[in-house]
Amino acid sequence: MVTKSPYFTQKDYDAAQIIGIINLTMNNNANSQQRKKSLGARKKPQSHRVKFNLLDYLFFAVGIITSIIIIITDHEHSPIYIFASVVALNSAIIGTILNIKGRRSGFIFIFVNALTYCYVAWISQFYGSFVTNLLVYAPCAIVGFYSWGKHTHKNREVIARRLTPKQTVLVVATFVVVTLLLDYVLRALGGQSTLLDSSGNTLVIFASILAALRYQEQWLIWLISDVLQLAMWTTVNDPAMLVLRVFFVVSSVYGFINWRKMVKKSK
Repeated sequence: MVTKSPYFTQKDYDAAQIIGIINLTMNNNANSQQRKKSLGARKKPQSHRVKFNLLDYLFFAVGIITSIIIIITDHEHSPIYIFASVVALNSAIIGTILNIKGRRSGFIFIFVNALTYCYVAWISQFYGSFVTNLLVYAPCAIVGFYSWGKHTHKNREVIARRLTPKQTVLVVATFVVVTLLLDYVLRALGGQSTLLDSSGNTLVIFASILAALRYQEQWLIWLISDVLQLAMWTTVNDPAMLVLRVFFVVSSVYGFINWRKMVKKSK
């Protein structure tokens, strides 16, 4: 209520009251809008979408184009073999890119790759690759999926880590022993390229375990393994597997660079 003064008329008092009401209403509206913006900002969920770059899309395109070419031009292998090769190629590319990004969903595609690759390896008489994918790669994909789910940042990116010097020495020593044992077994089975097959698949075993345990050194082991596997698959007429191995070599370098950044972020 406004106190009356002999120097103002009744109209002056009425105008002052109206102006006061207008100002009060405007202030209330402004405060209400500010509260809504604050609530909206707090309620806005954090984006969990994977951010792909030009290199990622290039890898996807190579997989699709290679698959189309193989389906049209491959008259040497059976339809089942061609189908398995194409699925193995594309599932590996998708799964690897997602794992490079630190997303556990990549293990779903890696699991599919392991199963289809088993068929391709068996037909090509790479029994070491068959056993490794069936008994190591596929199970590690399952373990990795659940392990990564328990160690992630808020954006669902995995919390990466690195080996200590003592752990590195232990990994190298164990690798030598397992490689020699596997080479002996493959020779007894009458396999082809047993030394390449045994060393390459031993590396796959170690890389798969390190991947499930979230270590960045997995990518260095993948790189060595993929170079050996590439040499092995040059002895077989299978364009899908050759393209896949070239992709793995490049993606291993890409993965190590990206995971080094992730390790620093996780500290």
